[in-house]
Amino acid sequence: MDFSGHRVAYSAYGVVTSLNGEAEEGIVVEAVGQGKCSHFQEESSSEASGQFRIRGLQPEVNFLLHLRLFLHLDL
Repeated sequence: MDFSGHRVAYSAYGVVTSLNGEAEEGIVVEAVGQGKCSHFQEESSSEASGQFRIRGLQPEVNFLLHLRLFLHLDL
C-alpha cells in the first residue's frame, strides 16, 4: 500500500513567558494574515506551562502574532 499526502496547513507553537521568565497561562496568541491575506486569522490560548499551538495556518501567507489577555469571569 502506498500513501501520499499534501500539506494544506501549518502550525505555529511556542511558550508565553513574563519578563522574569515565568510561564503565563490564559494568554490568547492570535495569528493575523498580512496585506491582501488579512482575512486569515487563527488563535490559541496558552496552557499553565505557557505553551500554545496555533493550527490551520495557510501556506504562502505572512502572519503577524499578537498577544491578548483572556479574562474568564464567573458571574
